[in-house]
Amino acid sequence: MFATRSKDAQVKLRSTITLAGIGAASVIYLAVTLVLMHVIQPGLNPAKHYVSEYAHGQAGWLMMVAYVVAGAGVLGLAWSAGSILPGKRGRAVATGLVLVGVSIIVTGVTRIDIPAADGSMIPTVSGTVHELIGYVTFVGLLPASLLLAGAFRNDPRLSSAARRARIFAVAIVVALVAAVMSPSLDLAGVGQRILLVTLIAWLIFVSLTLSRVERPSMPSRPELRQ
Repeated sequence: MFATRSKDAQVKLRSTITLAGIGAASVIYLAVTLVLMHVIQPGLNPAKHYVSEYAHGQAGWLMMVAYVVAGAGVLGLAWSAGSILPGKRGRAVATGLVLVGVSIIVTGVTRIDIPAADGSMIPTVSGTVHELIGYVTFVGLLPASLLLAGAFRNDPRLSSAARRARIFAVAIVVALVAAVMSPSLDLAGVGQRILLVTLIAWLIFVSLTLSRVERPSMPSRPELRQ
């Protein structure tokens, strides 16, 4: 019975580690796709145009699919974080990742509103949802990144990554400030890309860190027959 319980715990941890690895792969896929879209549609000025505008152009569906895949991967990562990280901080990080994952999926299935040829803008439901969901990303990302270092510090298996988690938390705050201020400088695209790069790098860091958690060793107790 004891051996069976220990084996079940190992299987569960192995599954959560696998989900963390899938999360890293899905986010990397998003990053590669975003870079590719800049090549497919070179006409958009990266300094002034949002990444979401690529969804309206040639092969825009590639980016939409990549967002959905990445969002699903982040939801898997949230499950891993909730299973592996200890205490209230761990649950808070997992909740933040759920919000980030959902917001990324919604970003993929909606399209941003873009101006017509005459410069006019007709708001749509899809565009409105696309814009509002960005605030959900902020609500999930900021507390999750700030609490992650504490969650790592409290776990002996992850404490060595706590310092890097703190550095990422500072970088995310800076990137959020840049994203908010950049439109007033007519550099909206720059600010958004700084935030995206930081978000993707942080998600990969979290995924890879959790995927390297040591599996528990089998207990030395003798196996009991049922």
